[in-house]
Amino acid sequence: MVTFDIECQVTFGGAVPTEQQVAFKRSVGGHSGWYGPTPIVTWTGSSEALILLVAKSEAVDDATSDALCQQASDQVRVWVADAGLSGDSSADALSVRCLAKPRI
Repeated sequence: MVTFDIECQVTFGGAVPTEQQVAFKRSVGGHSGWYGPTPIVTWTGSSEALILLVAKSEAVDDATSDALCQQASDQVRVWVADAGLSGDSSADALSVRCLAKPRI
C-alpha cells in the first residue's frame, strides 16, 4: 500500500466572505495543521484555498495519480456544495487543481 499526499488548489471566482470561509473549512474538516489523514484547509487569500489530503493506493503510476486527483477534485466540489457555496457567484468560476505525490 502506497501513501499519497494530495494538494488541491481551489480558486473561487471572487472573494469568499469570512463566514463562508469558516463554513467551507468546517465542511472539509476544520483542522488548521497537517497531522495525518484528516483533510486540512488553509485559506491563502480571500478567493483561494489550499486543501491537503492523504490517500492510499495499491499502485504508483500516472494513472493512479490522475485517478486520485480526479477523486480529490470531485470531493472538493462536494465540500463546496456542503458549505453552501455552490449557488454563490464566487463558485461560478470555481477552479480546482490537484497534484498527487507518492510518499517515498
